[in-house]
Amino acid sequence: MLLCLPLFDDGALRSILPRRLAELRLRHYVPWPAVRFAVNAVAVVIVFCSLVQITARFGGDPPAWAQTAESWVDPLHIVSGYGLFSIMTTERNEIVIEGSYDGSDWLEYEFRYKPGDLMRAPLWNIPHQPRLDWQMWFAALDDPRRLRWFWRFMQRLLENEPTVTALLDRNPFADKPPLYVRAQFYDYTFASSDEKAKGQWWDRQLLGQYFPTVHLKIPPGQ
Repeated sequence: MLLCLPLFDDGALRSILPRRLAELRLRHYVPWPAVRFAVNAVAVVIVFCSLVQITARFGGDPPAWAQTAESWVDPLHIVSGYGLFSIMTTERNEIVIEGSYDGSDWLEYEFRYKPGDLMRAPLWNIPHQPRLDWQMWFAALDDPRRLRWFWRFMQRLLENEPTVTALLDRNPFADKPPLYVRAQFYDYTFASSDEKAKGQWWDRQLLGQYFPTVHLKIPPGQ
């Protein structure tokens, strides 16, 4: 904001600033040739690195020498991507929640938008912002022990709370709540062209357990 103050019109500044400040004038300053050279050199570097990053961001392929030169300047953070998610994850780790009546046979809950069923194509949800699916993506990047809302979410699934299960696409325990729930951690990738020809959209590999098997101390209705 401070850098933008000189952009205001002098007349506008005079109407809001004290007269003493409004009448201040900087004496004419001519920078030394070495200073002008340094400033111009930095400007060239900034423009060059900006062009390399913008080209790459929009799917281009800058020359190898340009990427190498930009990588030398990158640690200085003179030019950086601007945005809430300027750097994205390169892997799609997904949480798959399962329920069971006996702790042996497990059925998966299906979310409305995030990947789950390997045969289901990615859905279009813009401009809708699916809150639960969005939070599940963040949860996959975090430790569940720090996510109090996730614990409550698992509890509500054990209770078959209708306001919570209504946020899901499919509840395999619509008639009777499960006795156990757990969450598995998978690495999802897009299916190959041969698999896609058969109607499969995703491949996945089990990475481990995200949330241990839990149950209610007192089952609902007892």
